[in-house]
Amino acid sequence: MAEVKKVESQVKLEGEIQDDCGGSPGSDGINAEAASAKTTFVDEEDIVYRDGLPMEALNMLPAYIATNVNTMNEYVGIREAERLLKKSDGEVLKSSVSHLMKAAVLMVEHSRRTFDLNETSRKTQDELEGARTEIAVLRMEKAKTQEVLYRARREIDNLRREKSNALKRANRACQAKLKLKEELKQLKGLGIEVEKLREVVAAKEAEAVAAVESFKNSEEFEVLKQEYKRQGRVISLVQSRNELDRARAEIADLCREKASAVERASQVEQEMVKLKAELKKLCQQ
Repeated sequence: MAEVKKVESQVKLEGEIQDDCGGSPGSDGINAEAASAKTTFVDEEDIVYRDGLPMEALNMLPAYIATNVNTMNEYVGIREAERLLKKSDGEVLKSSVSHLMKAAVLMVEHSRRTFDLNETSRKTQDELEGARTEIAVLRMEKAKTQEVLYRARREIDNLRREKSNALKRANRACQAKLKLKEELKQLKGLGIEVEKLREVVAAKEAEAVAAVESFKNSEEFEVLKQEYKRQGRVISLVQSRNELDRARAEIADLCREKASAVERASQVEQEMVKLKAELKKLCQQ
């Protein structure tokens, strides 16, 4: 509204100046219109200044308008004093008024540009606020994603540790299995040795029995028997029986060793079965 009033005042001012060139109204109307135009431009300058536009070009306009108004007032004063205005003076006044109108148009255009710039700035600020909000939301989502990734990494580390522990247990189980196999081989070797010892003991028993029987059936035995009878001694086979008892005791010890070896072998087989089951579980994991 202020811009429209300003243009209307400039139009009125131009009409009055043209009338003055033809010999109508005095200087009071022109001074009033000039003062109102000057006041309007000052208000418009304040508005532009508050909007924050560059003032280098706009600051020159009020001075130019004030100069033209002073020139008009001087010419009007001369007209009042002498009641004579030349045609050239009227043209000068008309050109001054046209310059004032152009300045008014420039002011209006600057004010419109200022309004457009303010609207654009406001929209840009709104867009910036929206972008900042989106950035904040994205940062929150990023933080949540990083937390999820951190948890996933911890779970992966735990799984890796469990896997390494399982591999260590599997290695220990394999080593134990190898040791058990070696012990089984040793036990099998002991069983073979026990069988050999049994054969040797049986052969010795047979030899001892044969030797005793042959000694009993020999003439030497009869001679010794008669001599011992003559000497009042009774011949007995205590020594032979003691030897047989010792041999039988050795055989019993060997049998016990064999039984313990067999029992140990069965225990080893049970442990191997357990280890195989554990290995299957570890492989499944």
